[in-house]
Amino acid sequence: MLVKFTIDGGSTPISQQARPEVLDDRLRILREFDPAAEARARQSIRSYLDSHTQFTAAHIACTGESDQWHPEFEALYDALLVISGDFRQAHEEAGKFLGLLVWNEALHLTYAHDLS
Repeated sequence: MLVKFTIDGGSTPISQQARPEVLDDRLRILREFDPAAEARARQSIRSYLDSHTQFTAAHIACTGESDQWHPEFEALYDALLVISGDFRQAHEEAGKFLGLLVWNEALHLTYAHDLS
């Protein structure tokens, strides 16, 4: 089961995609920028989730050196930079996009386990 931990030490079950319209829009932008980028990012996320039960998007994407991302996630930022032309805005939006993509993969993984 996928859960979100609350500040008071509890947890809330998650069964739906957060901000699906934003995820769909960002995926459209990414596909136009690099048609193979989504598959690379999703595979990397799935690989991480296969061996970790607790995670954040930052744990999955960051190399551990400052706020550098693994190469398979750089296209998320690059695609949004082309659209916005603003480094700061692209950085902020890419982080949100990554979070939505991780959420989506975690939901798919949870659903697949529930079916088996």
